[in-house]
Amino acid sequence: MSQVITLGRRSVRPVGVVLAAYQARNYGMAPYGAAALATYLRHYCGERGYDAPCTVVAFRAGEPAPAAADTVLAHHPEVVGLSCYVWNYHQTLELAREIRRRAPGVLVVVGGPHVSRDDRLLAELLDAGVVDHCVLGEGEAAMAALVEDRVLGGRSAGRPFITGGTTDLDTLGTPYAGEPVVRPDLERHHTAIIEGARGCPFSCTFCDQGWRSARLRDLELVKRDLLLVYRLGARRVIFLDPTFNYHHARLAELMRYMREQTPGMTFNAEMKVDLLKPAEIEELADLDVVIEAGLQTSNPDTLRRIRRPEKVDRLWNNVRLLRERGAVVLINTIFGLPGENLDDWLRTVDDCYQRTDAVITATCLKVLPNTEIWNQRFEYGYEWLEADLFRAVRSNHMTPEEFTVAERLARLLAFLQTGEQPIPARLRASIDQTCGGSLSRFLVGFEAGELRLHPDGTIVSAVQAVGG
Repeated sequence: MSQVITLGRRSVRPVGVVLAAYQARNYGMAPYGAAALATYLRHYCGERGYDAPCTVVAFRAGEPAPAAADTVLAHHPEVVGLSCYVWNYHQTLELAREIRRRAPGVLVVVGGPHVSRDDRLLAELLDAGVVDHCVLGEGEAAMAALVEDRVLGGRSAGRPFITGGTTDLDTLGTPYAGEPVVRPDLERHHTAIIEGARGCPFSCTFCDQGWRSARLRDLELVKRDLLLVYRLGARRVIFLDPTFNYHHARLAELMRYMREQTPGMTFNAEMKVDLLKPAEIEELADLDVVIEAGLQTSNPDTLRRIRRPEKVDRLWNNVRLLRERGAVVLINTIFGLPGENLDDWLRTVDDCYQRTDAVITATCLKVLPNTEIWNQRFEYGYEWLEADLFRAVRSNHMTPEEFTVAERLARLLAFLQTGEQPIPARLRASIDQTCGGSLSRFLVGFEAGELRLHPDGTIVSAVQAVGG
């Protein structure tokens, strides 16, 4: 099924726009990016006296392309923008084919963070006339120009790939002000998304943010958005900022504002935890925050290889201080990084376990277009599954069998930690006693059937479990 929101303004020549996005599997939130783009288009066209009624449509992951096309074309659009991510890549391209088959005159535009010039399938669709344009990078200016061209009677000929350019973040508004498609999530879950920055001051090779320079949205606009969603009922905010804390003065002012103007609001943010100052740690803990610490690996050689500057000892210390003050911390790890095998990742897991009591997350490396890893994919011998989030399945250093084992161990690790709660103290004590303080030894032993979990939360050998 789909969610739909339509906005409009009277004009001489209205041009209907539909922005469509498939949601990720097991992820039901509305498409924030498409809603934010619709907000931008409404503002852009309104300032110029154009009328471009814009409909935002969200599809669940399993929605068949014909049914999705029915919903899109029911609004009689002249322009269709499709949001392409690694989680909806093939579905999005199939939807483009279905729309073109049934509506030859519609302008079909594909955009998103993982659209690239060397994408073979997209190039084929452009050559076949299924897709008219692919937008590289930020989409606001490019989509506004394409819509404006249609409003003025143009056909946007040529330029199969359009570079979106750098958006002035201060021209962006929150979609919660006028896009009902995002309001049900806020009302059900009391959660809202805020975009305060784009780009990143760091250039980690696996990430699709480092290619664009870090830019900050005016802090007063961020405060305004926070107050708006708070008044609408949001009590948790997810900041999209790739590195939330790299500007210390801004962080301090934002935390002060939240304490005074949005009491009781919690927030999630990705932070460079090793950069946190003692005073910031105190203030963050007071705000009831969920911090994602992107360690990825504790191996110094790998950190240099992926160009991630990380003072690991300082990270351990700051995580410990945050946890002592009650903050929720998730330490992110990645298996399959360049030059690493299964044992290398397990050593990072053990480091996280032994040096902190934070939640440890584990994900497989994604060979993402528009990243340095993508450019290095042949150098490191990566193979990946386009149909499964571009997830790596082989490298020069890690066999397919090791990737499979790591996937199973990652699921077990997630099972042992419920939500934002780390490994329970009783199980931790048993791991320390039975496995010599090695979490990886327990994970591997459990996965191999050599160890079992007793109902009381302690570890027993498989032989003891049978005998008991």
